[in-house]
Amino acid sequence: MEILDFLRYKVENDKLTLSETEFIAKTIESNLNLYGSIDDLAKFYKKPKTNIRVVICRNVLAKPLRLVLYPFKAFRKARPKKWE
Repeated sequence: MEILDFLRYKVENDKLTLSETEFIAKTIESNLNLYGSIDDLAKFYKKPKTNIRVVICRNVLAKPLRLVLYPFKAFRKARPKKWE
């Protein structure tokens, strides 16, 4: 947890370099599996829950964990590009 505190310090004080940011993003992307509910995804993307359900239904996503959580990485790749 101390590493997260240090990273937060560097971000807050504008001391994180571009190469460090890119490295952290690539590392997290390839090694971390985050899961979120439809409600979590709707709040993050600021979209109605029905839009989230449509994206999930139209794309082949991994089966939800415990029927309520979906893999964030797979949803992010499946979402419409105009949501950016």
